[in-house]
Amino acid sequence: MPGLVVAIAFVAQGTPALAISSPANGTVFHQGQTIDVSVTSPAHTAFHGVLVMGEKLIPIDQDVVALSLPARFQLKIPEDAPSREYLIGALGTTLAGTLEDDFIVIKVERRDVPERLSVQSPWMHFRELGTTPIALVAFYPGGGRVDVTESSKVTYVSSDTNVATVDRHGVVTSVRPGDATVTITYREGTQHLDFVVAVEVSTPALVPSTYSLRFERQGVGTRSQSRDITLTNARSGPVPIVDIRARGDFAQTNDCPASLPGGSSCTVSVTFTPTEAGQREGELVVTNLEDGLEMTLPLTGLAIR
Repeated sequence: MPGLVVAIAFVAQGTPALAISSPANGTVFHQGQTIDVSVTSPAHTAFHGVLVMGEKLIPIDQDVVALSLPARFQLKIPEDAPSREYLIGALGTTLAGTLEDDFIVIKVERRDVPERLSVQSPWMHFRELGTTPIALVAFYPGGGRVDVTESSKVTYVSSDTNVATVDRHGVVTSVRPGDATVTITYREGTQHLDFVVAVEVSTPALVPSTYSLRFERQGVGTRSQSRDITLTNARSGPVPIVDIRARGDFAQTNDCPASLPGGSSCTVSVTFTPTEAGQREGELVVTNLEDGLEMTLPLTGLAIR
């Protein structure tokens, strides 16, 4: 998670050398609460030093390092901490000099129900295909306000996933031109608050015949047959095309001129040559001077051996 820097540790087989015995993974806490973290060594390993840290969680005593286990630590959740999941990690160095670790996830949520919800803007306008996060703030009785964008009590639903999708953390992705809405619901028991964000995706200067391509069951190291995307100039005047490129395990050729006349079309042919087995992802990026933007079309493929 952002904000928490840890070292990569070796994972021991069998009984773990280091473990967070409490709180349990997934426990819900509240802003302002103190967390008691217990750390043990199920394998009875001797440690030179052990500490506990958490993203945006404040150690009660910054100098506390346990020299033996079991040990108990305390972390303070700030009053203004956003409602979401947080990572707590226990890190320790054994007497043999190896680094061991264990991690759990906790949830931080308000106890009460907000009076209202607010976002940075109730309207999202995409001039190009891309992503934009929603920043959701809840206002509580008594004047408190908390970022609840990633709260487990919040859900996001798109009215038309052919125009725009939204993930569980409120990140909106434009798919193709059109209008849609994202309904945000904060639910606490039988009570709930709703907020609706309007989404508009503009028609680009160069309109593709499809907004994504998928290739099926292509052998690793072999090239697929080409699949075409037609680009049509939706403007009355010429559109200068700066660049067309494919990324990932995909390649493209095209017959597009440097300047595509109004109403005219050109063709981009895409091939898939997977380098590894499994699901592969890439992009076709088209840049023109009319919009001054990059249009990114997702490319996916299933590679087999």
